Amino acid sequence: MESTPLICVSICERSIDAIEQAIINEGGLADVLEIRLDCAEQTDIQETSRALDNALRKSPRLTIVTYRPAQQGGKQELDLDERLKFWLSARPASDSLLDIEFDLASNP
Repeated sequence: MESTPLICVSICERSIDAIEQAIINEGGLADVLEIRLDCAEQTDIQETSRALDNALRKSPRLTIVTYRPAQQGGKQELDLDERLKFWLSARPASDSLLDIEFDLASNP
């Protein structure tokens, strides 16, 4: 059985508004969009979550949301507690896939 490869475009913008514009302007090149939240400037985490949900609902593509610390290839110094707080209290409510690093998944 042969599978068709998919193209994933990574969106790494400094604001949720810019992420939303990148989603809208993607132009149909991608099968999947990766939304890199570690690229965005951090503000209130709940406000960011609501704005992100609105942006993700505009995507006609499958989306993967990531929030990666610098030591794992991300753009920000994020400690374990910051990342846990985000994923537990402010993760997107959309149908997006969530890319959660192993250190979080294995944290009791």
